[in-house]
This record gives sequence, C-alpha cells and structure tokens, in this order.
Amino acid sequence: INVGQRITHVVFRTGNERVSRWTVDVFRKDGWATDGDEPRRLGAIGAAITYDYAGYFARLTYDPEVNFSASTMWRFALGMRF
Repeated sequence: INVGQRITHVVFRTGNERVSRWTVDVFRKDGWATDGDEPRRLGAIGAAITYDYAGYFARLTYDPEVNFSASTMWRFALGMRF
C-alpha cells in the first residue's frame, strides 16, 4: 500500500522491571492523510505514558491525527499482562 506513512518512536523505561516501571513513548507521525478527497501532508507529535505494577498497567496516550486523519484522540487504558 505505498501511502508514505511513517511513525517513529523514542521510548524511555525506568524502574525495577520485576515489580514496577514507568515507560514514556514519544512518537512522530509523518505521511499523507487517509481522510477526505484532497491529499494533504501530516506531521504530528504524540506521547504515551505507562505505569506497570506486577501484572497490571495503566496508560494515558495523546494521539494527534489518529490513523492519519484530522481527528485527535486521548486514550486511557487499564489492563493485565499475561
């Protein structure tokens, strides 16, 4: 699908990985939009921060131009790792 879309991540982790840790993921999106009739170039920076404790996690993400569209999304997730 040669759409020229790229997402580059820089990830930083800290903490005791057996018990708890923090992860910060900063990402840059570059590419062509997938919505609308007119092609337009996108470029945005987003971030996610995650806290892991034992087998659980909480994550907050800011995702601008989600799925290479004009929409911006905030996401919050709670979960278990298995």
